[in-house]
Amino acid sequence: MTVRNSTAYKPLNQDKAKANSTKDLYQPSVCGIGYIGFGDFKATSGNQKTTLYSIWYSMIQRCYLKRPRYAHYADCTVCDEWHNFQNFARWAVANGFQKGLNLDKDLLIKGNKIYSPKTCLFLPASLNTLLINCKKRRGQLPVGVDYRPERGKYRARLNKNKKLVCVGYFKTPIEAFNAYKEAKESHIRCLAEKWKNSISNEAYLALINWDIDISD
Repeated sequence: MTVRNSTAYKPLNQDKAKANSTKDLYQPSVCGIGYIGFGDFKATSGNQKTTLYSIWYSMIQRCYLKRPRYAHYADCTVCDEWHNFQNFARWAVANGFQKGLNLDKDLLIKGNKIYSPKTCLFLPASLNTLLINCKKRRGQLPVGVDYRPERGKYRARLNKNKKLVCVGYFKTPIEAFNAYKEAKESHIRCLAEKWKNSISNEAYLALINWDIDISD
């Protein structure tokens, strides 16, 4: 009986295959910017994107995918460190990530345009959306104010529990804004107390000290 030489059936060089696989992880696969990187965090589980990957993927898209729905993110960028999904995921786990929380870039620095470890934190969706001011849509009036010609007055409104709530009608936009400011800041503080045990202390302190300016 002839014994075959086992080396004749040696599989492909595993080290080379592993090297090629690792190299692929560093090829930009999201908007020509983001890449998976080598590490413990997975992009998918079965046929579904993992929660952390979905958050990271959406962040990259908002900043670099040129579509009308992302127009208000036109000037936003993601720091180089977070182009690597592994870096973002490690930061997220160490900084309050929980399912159901949103990545926020506006609370710590008003008008911030950069997603980075120093500018971002996690907030519940109900708090995250409160910080959006829709400046382009309201025109020249202060935040929270619109003009009602049928009354000849300015109306102050704020969003509460996904509903627009009227604060009151006023003769001047400044009066309307002041009423809106007081009501909105009070509402934010109430929600901060509600979510105190689910968000970081840094986020909590920023919320209870949040100041709405007429130029916001």
